[in-house]
Amino acid sequence: MIQKKQNSSSMLERIKNGLLSVVFGQFILTAGNFILVPIFLIFWTPTKYGEWLTMYSLAAYIAALDPGIRLAIVNKMTQLYSVNDLKQYRLFLHSSIFLFILISFTGTLILIPTIYFLPLNKLFGFIEINSSQTKWVIFFLSLQALWVLPAGLVTAVYRTNGNFSTSQWLANIRQFISLALIPIILYLGGGIILAAFSQIVSVFVVFWALWDIKKRFPELSPGLESVSLKNLTQIIPYGFYFFLLDIGLILLHQGSVIIISIKLGGALVALYVISRTLSNVIRIFTRHFLSPLWPELTAMEVLNETEKLVSTHRLTIFISTAVSIVIASTMWFEGPKFISFWTNGKITPDPTLLRLLLVYLVLQTPWMSSSLVLKAANKHKEIAWLQFSSTFIGLSSSILLIEYYSLTGLVIGLIIGEFVCCYFWIIKKTCALTKESFKKLICQIWGILILLSVTSILFSWIIKTYIDLNVFLQLAIILFITITNASFLTYKICFNTKEKDTIKNIFGHFLFKKQ
Repeated sequence: MIQKKQNSSSMLERIKNGLLSVVFGQFILTAGNFILVPIFLIFWTPTKYGEWLTMYSLAAYIAALDPGIRLAIVNKMTQLYSVNDLKQYRLFLHSSIFLFILISFTGTLILIPTIYFLPLNKLFGFIEINSSQTKWVIFFLSLQALWVLPAGLVTAVYRTNGNFSTSQWLANIRQFISLALIPIILYLGGGIILAAFSQIVSVFVVFWALWDIKKRFPELSPGLESVSLKNLTQIIPYGFYFFLLDIGLILLHQGSVIIISIKLGGALVALYVISRTLSNVIRIFTRHFLSPLWPELTAMEVLNETEKLVSTHRLTIFISTAVSIVIASTMWFEGPKFISFWTNGKITPDPTLLRLLLVYLVLQTPWMSSSLVLKAANKHKEIAWLQFSSTFIGLSSSILLIEYYSLTGLVIGLIIGEFVCCYFWIIKKTCALTKESFKKLICQIWGILILLSVTSILFSWIIKTYIDLNVFLQLAIILFITITNASFLTYKICFNTKEKDTIKNIFGHFLFKKQ
């Protein structure tokens, strides 16, 4: 097998193209979600909208039928492509596609009687959506979630061979179709069942991907010719730990919605989800804007490019932490006003809830960014248990605290879970892989996090208090000042000479013509 050393210029070009596609995708998703909220509230009551969100959350649990093996296989395929072992590459690709078609088909057969016999309306306390509507909506949303599993493996071929941006553009198209159909259906008088059915249409984008891969990369063409499920058994342990990560994330994200629905009702589900959507702009960066780095990190690790891996790890943590603080400080005072504007005054914002969500996501950013290295290298066993444990502790704490402190208690519970399991231990595990000094790195991370948070909130407060302009101009000034502050302090305090040179090269590559 021949190892391919990565060219820095071509790597930056791939990251640049990937980042542009992710930015566009997140623009579609964010703009779509922001636009859809007032549209939903025009045609539906807040309670009905909250019930729709609950059903969407229930359908998301279908992703648990991916036993985590998909990400492990994509990592393995990226490693095999990096060392030019295309025979094994095809074996893993074809076998995994067969496995996921089998999972999706079996899941569909189980789904039908489960939905038919369960008293879902009574179980979740739905008021405005009747039993028949509930069953059809959950069926269509779950069907889409089931069959996107094998479709995702097909488009992952682009990701493994250095064409991450193509796989992201296909995801963007699918996302756009799903979002665009809902307002059209509601405007034309379509009901909630048709809105759910429309989400299936986007899955058919996979057929274009099949045609394109066969034409451009025939040696990597998806199919069922080289199926060997026995070969997949060696990757099952890695898949199981991705499964734990996925289950933990689903339980955390959707479980909190279901807890609120049961404990507090649909109206507060809408308030929580809208506040979380606004604050999740931070998570968009750590989970999505960093995603083009994933295949590059996989290749770095398998090719033993340790120095490059260490540098990328540090840059990722400090830049993502700085960006998260900039976003949080910008929303700190003006976020509640934006929620009122966004929902046409139909949802009364809770400033304390929003600020707690911002704190929760800022504190989450360093360890989430650090974990990317371990996930990309298929060395995520211990962090999977840590993250799953944090979900269990967080949701358990939330169930107790929500009784006394309502929605703010729920967020405090989630923070407790991650403080116990994630803030320090996950970064320590990554440092063990990259052979970095954990004590030095963690001191730098918390030092810059506290310094940037205090100075950014202070600047935001000064601008809000002493500069009398309209909301949008105030936001623009706050954004400019906090970006300048975060950039200067992070660059001066956190990076060594080589890392500063790397940052200059990155900006030169992104902003000017390729050298």
